[in-house]
Amino acid sequence: MAKPRKRFLNPELRAAIARQRKANASTAAQRQRFASHRARVTELVRGAAHRSALCVLGAGNCNDLDLDVVAEAYDEVHLVDLDERAVTAAAARVSADRRGRFVVHAPLDISGLVDALPRWKAMQVSEEGLLRFPQTVAQAVATKLGRHFDCVLSGCVLTQLQLMVVDVLGDQHRLFAAASQTTLLTHLRLLDALLAPSGEAFLVTELAAVEAESAPRDASELLAELVASGGGFSIAYPPLLSATIEDDPLLARGIRAEVLRPAWYWHQGPDRSYVTYAMQLSRRAGES
Repeated sequence: MAKPRKRFLNPELRAAIARQRKANASTAAQRQRFASHRARVTELVRGAAHRSALCVLGAGNCNDLDLDVVAEAYDEVHLVDLDERAVTAAAARVSADRRGRFVVHAPLDISGLVDALPRWKAMQVSEEGLLRFPQTVAQAVATKLGRHFDCVLSGCVLTQLQLMVVDVLGDQHRLFAAASQTTLLTHLRLLDALLAPSGEAFLVTELAAVEAESAPRDASELLAELVASGGGFSIAYPPLLSATIEDDPLLARGIRAEVLRPAWYWHQGPDRSYVTYAMQLSRRAGES
């Protein structure tokens, strides 16, 4: 397993890593609770077992992915996260004979928000700068990772990125709406930038928290109701993701997106579950 290269960390990145470590530490002991969610996510990427290289964005503790199963399906598995400690520990849990297939990229900010949000909060950004941001960040991260991938997994990262925006800007900030949409487009552009010509990506995200008594309901039925009512976390709203792809010239030309069924519940405790779904993004024929 390749070791990440040490480098100077700016104060914003150090603070972001500290927050991510705290979040990862809070869920480190919940691996058993994630069992059904982990099985669903693992099956998504294992279904592409003919692929040679997988990239996992926001890998963290890897509680939502069975790395031993994944290592049977892929020649290389690249784990990307801000929290080097968590992702390195996750890779170390893999059986010794498969550990050499894993490459850790950490600490790495896949969103560009760590550096950007303090400037945006101070209104030190132009409209042109916001418009350039998604492609600039996507290409920079893709360059750091150094290759394209047959399969890319975004595992419940999107809402974490939105939480960063809320924490720093607050939802009353003048740039909040623009920053949220820019964050979404940046993440979608990154998935596009990382995909090999015949690759596919899975964007897995929670849409809404539900009370324990609601969890026995069919998750796909509840997802449909949330879509119809416009409920749930705005950045993870399926029609918004689809519209963002369709309205963006670069993505619309090269990416085909589909919300997969069925949805499922991601259980995070006795009283907390999330309605969760996956969107599959694949290359349009003839695009690369």
